Amino acid sequence: MRDPILPPELERPIFELCALDRPVLIPTLMLVACRVKEWMEAILWRTVITGPKPIDGSLSFSHETICRALQSQRHVLRDFVRNLLVFDLNGPGYEGLVPACSRLENLWVWDWYTPADLTRLSAATLKRLHSFTLPVALTSGNANLSLGMFSQLTHMEIMGWTGTDSEVDVFCHRVALLPCLTHLAFSRDTYASAYLRLLRNCASLRVLFAVESRLPDVEQLEVDVRFVVWGQLWTWVADWQRGAQKGVDYWCVVEGYIAKRERGEVDRLRYVMPDEEWNDESLHSYNPFRDF
Repeated sequence: MRDPILPPELERPIFELCALDRPVLIPTLMLVACRVKEWMEAILWRTVITGPKPIDGSLSFSHETICRALQSQRHVLRDFVRNLLVFDLNGPGYEGLVPACSRLENLWVWDWYTPADLTRLSAATLKRLHSFTLPVALTSGNANLSLGMFSQLTHMEIMGWTGTDSEVDVFCHRVALLPCLTHLAFSRDTYASAYLRLLRNCASLRVLFAVESRLPDVEQLEVDVRFVVWGQLWTWVADWQRGAQKGVDYWCVVEGYIAKRERGEVDRLRYVMPDEEWNDESLHSYNPFRDF
Protein backbone atom coordinates (compact mmCIF):
# COMPACT_ATOMS: atom_id res chain seq x y z
CA MET A 1 0.00 0.00 0.00
CA ARG A 2 1.41 3.36 -1.05
CA ASP A 3 1.85 6.12 1.49
CA PRO A 4 -0.80 8.82 1.14
CA ILE A 5 0.34 11.78 -0.96
CA LEU A 6 -1.06 15.25 -0.42
CA PRO A 7 -1.63 17.44 -3.47
CA PRO A 8 0.85 20.37 -3.65
CA GLU A 9 -1.86 22.94 -2.91
CA LEU A 10 -2.35 21.27 0.49
CA GLU A 11 1.22 20.19 1.15
CA ARG A 12 2.86 23.53 0.48
CA PRO A 13 0.93 25.59 3.09
CA ILE A 14 1.90 23.06 5.77
CA PHE A 15 5.60 23.50 5.08
CA GLU A 16 5.24 27.26 4.76
CA LEU A 17 3.45 27.53 8.10
CA CYS A 18 6.23 25.59 9.83
CA ALA A 19 8.91 27.73 8.16
CA LEU A 20 7.25 31.04 8.97
CA ASP A 21 6.67 30.07 12.60
CA ARG A 22 10.25 28.80 13.18
CA PRO A 23 12.67 29.85 10.43
CA VAL A 24 15.45 27.91 12.15
CA LEU A 25 13.77 24.75 10.77
CA ILE A 26 14.06 25.83 7.14
CA PRO A 27 17.49 24.25 6.37
CA THR A 28 16.11 20.89 7.55
CA LEU A 29 12.83 21.28 5.66
CA MET A 30 14.76 22.03 2.46
CA LEU A 31 16.21 18.50 2.58
CA VAL A 32 12.80 16.84 2.23
CA ALA A 33 12.46 17.21 -1.53
CA CYS A 34 13.44 19.49 -4.41
CA ARG A 35 9.95 20.98 -4.56
CA VAL A 36 10.06 21.79 -0.83
CA LYS A 37 13.48 23.40 -1.22
CA GLU A 38 12.03 25.66 -3.90
CA TRP A 39 9.11 26.63 -1.64
CA MET A 40 11.38 27.30 1.32
CA GLU A 41 13.91 29.49 -0.48
CA ALA A 42 11.61 32.52 -0.60
CA ILE A 43 10.85 32.25 3.12
CA LEU A 44 14.48 31.62 4.06
CA TRP A 45 15.58 34.89 2.45
CA ARG A 46 12.51 36.97 3.32
CA THR A 47 14.08 38.13 6.60
CA VAL A 48 17.88 38.37 6.68
CA ILE A 49 19.46 38.84 10.11
CA THR A 50 23.19 39.36 10.36
CA GLY A 51 24.97 39.28 13.69
CA PRO A 52 24.85 37.13 16.80
CA LYS A 53 21.46 38.02 18.31
CA PRO A 54 18.60 36.11 16.64
CA ILE A 55 15.55 35.51 18.78
CA ASP A 56 14.47 31.97 19.60
CA GLY A 57 13.50 30.09 16.46
CA SER A 58 15.18 32.54 14.10
CA LEU A 59 18.16 32.24 11.79
CA SER A 60 21.27 34.37 11.64
CA PHE A 61 23.08 34.65 8.31
CA SER A 62 26.85 34.36 8.46
CA HIS A 63 29.21 36.79 6.74
CA GLU A 64 30.24 33.99 4.38
CA THR A 65 26.62 33.29 3.40
CA ILE A 66 25.98 36.97 2.60
CA CYS A 67 29.17 37.27 0.55
CA ARG A 68 28.35 34.08 -1.36
CA ALA A 69 24.87 35.39 -2.16
CA LEU A 70 26.34 38.68 -3.41
CA GLN A 71 28.76 36.81 -5.63
CA SER A 72 26.71 33.96 -7.06
CA GLN A 73 23.11 34.06 -5.76
CA ARG A 74 22.09 37.65 -6.34
CA HIS A 75 18.64 36.53 -7.49
CA VAL A 76 17.69 35.51 -3.92
CA LEU A 77 18.62 38.98 -2.66
CA ARG A 78 16.84 40.68 -5.55
CA ASP A 79 13.65 38.64 -5.46
CA PHE A 80 13.08 37.57 -1.86
CA VAL A 81 14.58 39.90 0.78
CA ARG A 82 11.97 42.15 2.41
CA ASN A 83 13.48 42.63 5.90
CA LEU A 84 17.17 43.20 6.65
CA LEU A 85 19.01 43.64 9.94
CA VAL A 86 22.67 44.63 9.59
CA PHE A 87 24.84 46.25 12.24
CA ASP A 88 27.35 47.89 9.92
CA LEU A 89 26.53 48.85 6.34
CA ASN A 90 30.18 49.72 5.85
CA GLY A 91 31.44 46.34 7.05
CA PRO A 92 33.62 44.23 4.74
CA GLY A 93 31.50 42.62 2.05
CA TYR A 94 28.31 44.45 3.01
CA GLU A 95 28.74 47.56 0.85
CA GLY A 96 26.60 46.18 -1.95
CA LEU A 97 24.06 44.37 0.19
CA VAL A 98 21.24 46.92 0.34
CA PRO A 99 21.44 47.88 -3.37
CA ALA A 100 21.23 44.17 -4.21
CA CYS A 101 17.97 43.84 -2.23
CA SER A 102 15.79 45.69 -4.70
CA ARG A 103 12.53 44.73 -2.93
CA LEU A 104 13.70 45.63 0.56
CA GLU A 105 10.98 47.24 2.69
CA ASN A 106 12.20 47.09 6.29
CA LEU A 107 15.80 47.99 7.28
CA TRP A 108 17.40 47.93 10.75
CA VAL A 109 20.91 49.35 10.70
CA TRP A 110 23.22 50.51 13.48
CA ASP A 111 26.27 52.23 12.02
CA TRP A 112 25.40 54.89 9.48
CA TYR A 113 27.51 57.99 9.17
CA THR A 114 27.20 60.29 6.16
CA PRO A 115 24.87 61.42 3.38
CA ALA A 116 27.02 59.25 1.10
CA ASP A 117 25.51 56.26 2.89
CA LEU A 118 22.05 57.59 2.01
CA THR A 119 23.02 57.77 -1.64
CA ARG A 120 24.02 54.12 -1.54
CA LEU A 121 20.45 53.34 -0.45
CA SER A 122 18.81 55.71 -2.91
CA ALA A 123 17.17 52.98 -5.00
CA ALA A 124 15.53 51.28 -2.00
CA THR A 125 11.79 51.79 -1.55
CA LEU A 126 11.73 51.39 2.22
CA LYS A 127 8.59 51.43 4.30
CA ARG A 128 10.32 50.99 7.67
CA LEU A 129 13.71 52.31 8.76
CA HIS A 130 15.38 51.78 12.14
CA SER A 131 18.71 53.54 12.61
CA PHE A 132 21.16 54.86 15.20
CA THR A 133 22.88 57.56 13.18
CA LEU A 134 20.28 58.48 10.55
CA PRO A 135 19.75 61.95 12.14
CA VAL A 136 23.44 62.70 11.57
CA ALA A 137 22.90 62.20 7.85
CA LEU A 138 19.52 63.95 7.82
CA THR A 139 20.86 67.06 9.54
CA SER A 140 23.84 67.35 7.20
CA GLY A 141 23.79 70.36 4.91
CA ASN A 142 23.68 68.26 1.75
CA ALA A 143 21.18 65.59 2.79
CA ASN A 144 18.90 64.75 -0.13
CA LEU A 145 15.32 64.03 0.93
CA SER A 146 14.26 63.52 -2.68
CA LEU A 147 15.87 60.07 -2.69
CA GLY A 148 13.45 57.27 -3.47
CA MET A 149 14.09 55.60 -0.12
CA PHE A 150 12.13 58.38 1.61
CA SER A 151 9.15 58.49 -0.75
CA GLN A 152 7.25 55.58 0.82
CA LEU A 153 8.70 55.59 4.33
CA THR A 154 5.93 55.12 6.90
CA HIS A 155 7.79 53.97 10.07
CA MET A 156 11.01 55.48 11.37
CA GLU A 157 12.80 54.57 14.60
CA ILE A 158 15.68 56.70 15.89
CA MET A 159 17.88 54.83 18.35
CA GLY A 160 20.14 56.57 20.84
CA TRP A 161 20.47 60.03 19.28
CA THR A 162 20.48 63.40 21.04
CA GLY A 163 21.50 66.40 18.99
CA THR A 164 22.23 70.03 19.69
CA ASP A 165 19.37 72.54 19.61
CA SER A 166 20.22 73.54 16.04
CA GLU A 167 20.48 69.90 14.91
CA VAL A 168 17.11 69.11 16.45
CA ASP A 169 15.62 72.11 14.63
CA VAL A 170 16.93 70.85 11.28
CA PHE A 171 15.85 67.29 12.03
CA CYS A 172 12.27 68.33 12.87
CA HIS A 173 12.04 70.45 9.74
CA ARG A 174 13.28 67.68 7.44
CA VAL A 175 11.22 64.91 9.01
CA ALA A 176 8.12 67.03 8.46
CA LEU A 177 8.89 66.88 4.72
CA LEU A 178 8.62 63.09 4.52
CA PRO A 179 5.32 62.58 2.66
CA CYS A 180 4.16 59.22 4.01
CA LEU A 181 5.58 59.12 7.54
CA THR A 182 2.93 57.90 10.00
CA HIS A 183 5.00 56.37 12.85
CA LEU A 184 8.05 57.88 14.56
CA ALA A 185 9.90 56.55 17.62
CA PHE A 186 12.83 57.68 19.78
CA SER A 187 14.76 55.37 22.08
CA ARG A 188 16.45 58.00 24.23
CA ASP A 189 15.54 61.18 26.08
CA THR A 190 15.19 64.08 23.70
CA TYR A 191 13.59 67.50 23.82
CA ALA A 192 9.90 67.88 24.59
CA SER A 193 9.83 70.87 22.25
CA ALA A 194 10.91 68.56 19.42
CA TYR A 195 7.94 66.30 20.11
CA LEU A 196 5.61 69.28 19.94
CA ARG A 197 7.03 70.48 16.64
CA LEU A 198 6.83 67.03 15.10
CA LEU A 199 3.20 66.58 16.16
CA ARG A 200 2.25 69.99 14.84
CA ASN A 201 4.18 69.91 11.57
CA CYS A 202 4.04 66.28 10.41
CA ALA A 203 0.62 66.18 8.81
CA SER A 204 0.57 62.41 8.27
CA LEU A 205 1.95 61.43 11.71
CA ARG A 206 -0.34 59.07 13.65
CA VAL A 207 2.05 57.76 16.31
CA LEU A 208 4.92 59.47 18.16
CA PHE A 209 6.48 57.01 20.61
CA ALA A 210 9.27 57.69 23.08
CA VAL A 211 11.16 55.50 25.51
CA GLU A 212 11.95 57.96 28.30
CA SER A 213 13.76 57.71 31.63
CA ARG A 214 12.43 61.15 32.50
CA LEU A 215 9.02 62.43 31.42
CA PRO A 216 8.59 65.63 29.43
CA ASP A 217 6.72 68.22 31.46
CA VAL A 218 4.74 69.85 28.69
CA GLU A 219 0.99 70.10 29.07
CA GLN A 220 0.34 70.24 25.32
CA LEU A 221 1.79 66.76 24.85
CA GLU A 222 -0.61 64.93 27.12
CA VAL A 223 -3.69 66.14 25.24
CA ASP A 224 -2.45 64.68 21.93
CA VAL A 225 -3.39 60.98 21.92
CA ARG A 226 -0.75 60.29 19.25
CA PHE A 227 2.02 60.83 21.82
CA VAL A 228 2.90 57.79 23.95
CA VAL A 229 5.74 57.22 26.41
CA TRP A 230 6.90 53.87 27.71
CA GLY A 231 9.97 53.17 29.80
CA GLN A 232 10.33 49.41 29.44
CA LEU A 233 11.46 48.66 25.87
CA TRP A 234 15.15 47.80 25.89
CA THR A 235 15.17 44.87 23.46
CA TRP A 236 14.97 46.81 20.19
CA VAL A 237 16.68 44.14 18.09
CA ALA A 238 14.45 41.32 19.35
CA ASP A 239 11.34 43.47 18.90
CA TRP A 240 12.29 44.23 15.29
CA GLN A 241 12.74 40.52 14.60
CA ARG A 242 9.33 39.68 16.08
CA GLY A 243 7.74 42.34 13.92
CA ALA A 244 9.50 41.22 10.74
CA GLN A 245 8.76 37.54 11.24
CA LYS A 246 5.48 37.41 13.15
CA GLY A 247 3.86 40.79 12.57
CA VAL A 248 3.78 41.69 16.27
CA ASP A 249 6.01 44.47 17.64
CA TYR A 250 5.83 47.50 19.89
CA TRP A 251 4.07 49.48 17.15
CA CYS A 252 1.09 47.12 17.54
CA VAL A 253 1.05 47.71 21.29
CA VAL A 254 1.28 51.49 20.99
CA GLU A 255 -1.41 51.63 18.31
CA GLY A 256 -3.68 49.56 20.58
CA TYR A 257 -3.10 51.90 23.50
CA ILE A 258 -3.82 54.98 21.37
CA ALA A 259 -7.08 53.36 20.24
CA LYS A 260 -8.08 52.81 23.88
CA ARG A 261 -7.42 56.48 24.67
CA GLU A 262 -9.49 57.54 21.67
CA ARG A 263 -12.39 55.29 22.73
CA GLY A 264 -12.23 56.52 26.30
CA GLU A 265 -11.31 53.11 27.73
CA VAL A 266 -8.37 54.79 29.49
CA ASP A 267 -7.84 58.41 30.43
CA ARG A 268 -7.11 60.40 27.25
CA LEU A 269 -4.51 62.40 29.14
CA ARG A 270 -2.60 59.32 30.26
CA TYR A 271 0.20 59.33 27.71
CA VAL A 272 2.47 57.09 29.82
CA MET A 273 1.58 53.56 28.74
CA PRO A 274 1.34 51.05 31.64
CA ASP A 275 3.38 47.87 31.44
CA GLU A 276 0.32 45.63 31.41
CA GLU A 277 -0.56 46.82 27.89
CA TRP A 278 2.17 44.54 26.56
CA ASN A 279 0.38 41.59 28.16
CA ASP A 280 -2.87 42.22 26.28
CA GLU A 281 -3.37 38.92 24.43
CA SER A 282 -5.39 40.60 21.68
CA LEU A 283 -2.21 42.42 20.62
CA HIS A 284 -0.22 39.20 20.33
CA SER A 285 -2.33 37.32 17.81
CA TYR A 286 -0.67 37.21 14.43
CA ASN A 287 -1.01 35.74 10.96
CA PRO A 288 2.18 33.96 9.87
CA PHE A 289 1.22 34.55 6.24
CA ARG A 290 1.05 38.34 6.73
CA ASP A 291 2.41 40.06 3.59
CA PHE A 292 3.83 36.77 2.34
